[in-house]
Amino acid sequence: ELTDPVMKARHFSWIRNGFRVQLTDDNEALNDIKRLVDETKESQVLSAYKLLSPVEKADLWRYVRIYLDGGIYSDIDIGARPETTDFFLKQPFEKLNLIGIIENSQYDKLWGFK
Repeated sequence: ELTDPVMKARHFSWIRNGFRVQLTDDNEALNDIKRLVDETKESQVLSAYKLLSPVEKADLWRYVRIYLDGGIYSDIDIGARPETTDFFLKQPFEKLNLIGIIENSQYDKLWGFK
């Protein structure tokens, strides 16, 4: 549960701007890793995951979750504004598999991959 009022406000800014927010715990993250293994038959992912530090596990989980379900990722300390929603609605997601934004760039450092 978020207790810091600033983090809580940033968290709810995504919801207020129309995004669905997914927070997770270690057990749910492990279940997502197992789901990836089930879908891809890449069992070494689970073995590698178990060897990672907590920070590295969180990093891998983020990529796995986006791979499995799509969507966007943002750190909890970043808030959303109406222009964030407008920005994402204007992107040609059907033509891109990945879009990256360098934090605090005001969207001037955008890159995408097909």
